[in-house]
Amino acid sequence: MIKDEFKFIGKNKLILVSVLVIILIPFLYSIFFLKSVWDPYGDTQNLPVAVVNLDQPVTYQGKKLNVGEQTVNKLKNNKKLGWHFVSKAQADRGMKANKYYTVITLPKDFSKNAATILDEHPRKMDLKYQTNDSLNYIGQVISGIGLNALNSEIRANVTNAYASAVFDQIKTIGKGMKNAADAATQIDEGQVKLDDGIDQYTVAVSQVNDGIQTMKVKVSPMSSQIPQLASGANQVASGLQTLNGSTTQLASGVGQLANGSNQVTNGLGTLQSKTGTLSSGVGQLASGSNQVTSGLGTLQSKTGTLSSGVG
Repeated sequence: MIKDEFKFIGKNKLILVSVLVIILIPFLYSIFFLKSVWDPYGDTQNLPVAVVNLDQPVTYQGKKLNVGEQTVNKLKNNKKLGWHFVSKAQADRGMKANKYYTVITLPKDFSKNAATILDEHPRKMDLKYQTNDSLNYIGQVISGIGLNALNSEIRANVTNAYASAVFDQIKTIGKGMKNAADAATQIDEGQVKLDDGIDQYTVAVSQVNDGIQTMKVKVSPMSSQIPQLASGANQVASGLQTLNGSTTQLASGVGQLANGSNQVTNGLGTLQSKTGTLSSGVGQLASGSNQVTSGLGTLQSKTGTLSSGVG
């Protein structure tokens, strides 16, 4: 009878296809189920994980410390999970819509706590994980079987990114501190050079002081001659004043001389005009003198006659 049934199914194609589908569906389901159960976290690169960065950067050792941003940059290069970097509002909406399996939140004091990593009592890294167990059936299976391993994978990736970001920041700060140390060394070397310069300056000042003392010795004999020099200077000043007074008198005499010269010139003109008259008088005087001489001769002859007559 069973053999007849198989023959009937083989002859009826519609029934054959239906039977094959009924057999295939559980087989395929078993394959997918076993795959998910066999390695629940081996195909996590497609698992949607949202990352919300609320971190606020701080200043540490004079440098900007932004571990949240550095962690996000590290996760962007991590291909082990399907990272989605979103805002808090987007993450909340995605969780409600079963879009994300996990939401990881970096709190606002992420960098502030990271700055205490080298302190005696460093603060604990505080990350918030929110898992969506109702994403789908496979997600539920993963949650039930490999939840711890999956969360460990997520935390390991985030922790590695966090640690790498922190030490990158500290390395940068360390370079700055090394530069500061180099600068301090240069300052110390400069201080040594300054001390040497001060010593040289002190020696130079001492030499200048010796020169000043020598100059004092050379100048001291000249101090006795300073009163004489002052007296001579006073005499020169007095002579200059006398010369100034004489110059004034000379100027006055020159004026008088000029006036006298004018008077002489005028007198010479008058004298010249009188000379003509004098010449005429002299001629008359000469003529009169001749007449007197002639008269004296006549008088003498008459006197002789008179004498003889008296005798």
